[in-house]
Amino acid sequence: MQTALALLLLVAPLLAAAALAYRLRPTRRHWLLFAIGCALGATWELGFGLLGPGQTDAPLYVWIEPGGIPLDPQPSGGGLGDWIGLTLVCLWDGALFCAGLALIRWLLPGPHLVRFELRELAVLLIWGQVQSLVVELVAIAAGLWGYLPQWYNPALFPFMQGHITLAPQLVWLLAYPIFYVAALRLAPTRLRG
Repeated sequence: MQTALALLLLVAPLLAAAALAYRLRPTRRHWLLFAIGCALGATWELGFGLLGPGQTDAPLYVWIEPGGIPLDPQPSGGGLGDWIGLTLVCLWDGALFCAGLALIRWLLPGPHLVRFELRELAVLLIWGQVQSLVVELVAIAAGLWGYLPQWYNPALFPFMQGHITLAPQLVWLLAYPIFYVAALRLAPTRLRG
């Protein structure tokens, strides 16, 4: 059951994003922003992996169920499963970044992402914090993984058998302004073709 839930958590958002992409016919700009979101996600997914179980004496997180997700999203032994899992979570991160862009279109009047707008950045920052918190709450509640309070990752509050910690929240707080700048740099007036 836990394995099925873990795979569902990894694959379902990707399938939903693919279905939405098919329906909306994304432009070159959308694909570039998705790729940028995946690349940003890869920076912390790899970094978190280096601070994971078996990599350090003070790991950032632990698998609540021993062995973790069968397609472990953090590189541990260099096996194919590590890289498949890493690819899936990076695609998931890219989809979450693009979901933030969709929220801008849904919540705010246009034109969108052509010049700096504090309201657009605020939507992205709020979305980043909410989705990060929900992912961590679901992971703990489902018995998948949990972040450990460490000197470099203080606990924000306890939840069930784990803790919600600062590092995952901080990552999204820092990443969305970078992503927003990239989205502005790829504004239609600057991007040809």
